[in-house]
Amino acid sequence: MTYDGLEVSDKLIIKLFKLHPNVNKKVGEMQTTALITASQIEDEDRSLRMIKYLHTYSSKSTTPDFCKIKIELTDSLDCSALHYSAIHGNQKCCKYLIDNKLIVLDQRNCYNELPIDIL
Repeated sequence: MTYDGLEVSDKLIIKLFKLHPNVNKKVGEMQTTALITASQIEDEDRSLRMIKYLHTYSSKSTTPDFCKIKIELTDSLDCSALHYSAIHGNQKCCKYLIDNKLIVLDQRNCYNELPIDIL
């Protein structure tokens, strides 16, 4: 996976996440959250592994409220994690996001597209 043009490993993502555990913080030029970044990983198994990691962390009872995933957050193109999983054809990730209610199904991006329009 690349982030701002740099190759990023799962280990580094987890290390950075532990330093800054607010999964809802928007970072970078595209203003992406940790969940949106995880959904942009092209390798479906890696993407799903990161999404599950974030979801597991976010749903722990000891996790502060500000660190729990806010499903309505989008990036600067109004794309959600489901939009990006659909763009990359990661159907397992789409299913996980939907089954675990980690997204808003009827959220449109800046091109007026629903995630289902992309699949």
